[in-house]
Amino acid sequence: MSDPWFKFYPTDWQADPALRMCSAGARGLWIEIICLMHNASPYGHLLVNGQSPTDTQLGVLAGIPTDQITALLGELETAGVFSRTRAGVIYSRKMTRSARKAATARNNGRKGGNPALRKQKEKSASDNPDLKAGDKPRSQKPEPELDITPDVSSSNEESTSGTSLPLEISDREFIWSSGIDLLTRNGIQERSARSFLGMQIKTAGGAAAGEKIVATAITAAMQAGSGDPQAYIVQTVKSEKRKPVIREEETEEPTALRKSADGKFLEKIRQSDGVVILRQPLEVAA
Repeated sequence: MSDPWFKFYPTDWQADPALRMCSAGARGLWIEIICLMHNASPYGHLLVNGQSPTDTQLGVLAGIPTDQITALLGELETAGVFSRTRAGVIYSRKMTRSARKAATARNNGRKGGNPALRKQKEKSASDNPDLKAGDKPRSQKPEPELDITPDVSSSNEESTSGTSLPLEISDREFIWSSGIDLLTRNGIQERSARSFLGMQIKTAGGAAAGEKIVATAITAAMQAGSGDPQAYIVQTVKSEKRKPVIREEETEEPTALRKSADGKFLEKIRQSDGVVILRQPLEVAA
């Protein structure tokens, strides 16, 4: 269960350019959505008991006339305030990042908080720095960002026209968030769900290619509303693997036939440079 509170910085909320472009009604809807996403699983996704609420249901939950919800959601989405998963579920990029950061911090805390105790080559941004002799611990300062508001200023989210676009969740993030949630909601233990998805990625070819196939399978299971998503994912992965790889046909370079200078061979040459690429002896009648 999530905490009954979250960090909120009014100054950052008021300074966010995407939100400032939206009407007061749209901003009011967004804070209501944030409260719903705070209690959702996975964290930061607009889900109620694992299902996306309809516009009518969202209007009831937010206390806003239902005939205004569609327009207000469109206003928020156009401004890039939120993103959607492949299944169309609204989620907050800021909240999902905060959840991952908190999970990393908790994991580091269990190991003492010292990165020297971690068996990793690189230190994450949330690790405590090593203290050397004579060093004084630095006081912790509040984060200069709002944990719950969307971040639309990343250079990775800009199109060629310079307009900010929503950041699409990666296949890996989709698998280990929405995929795990789908399986656990259908009675599968989280540990078993992780093992199952890892095996499916390996079966599908591993690395990015395998993750793409498994993400496609999870999306298909969600859209189909399958009562047995595990079997559905297995079948979809097999189906995706059987699809033939379509390759572009190579353009054959023009050739020509000619007799060799001694008249004993038939030569096939490239017309572009006259290079002989095939030579066969001529059968001369006696």
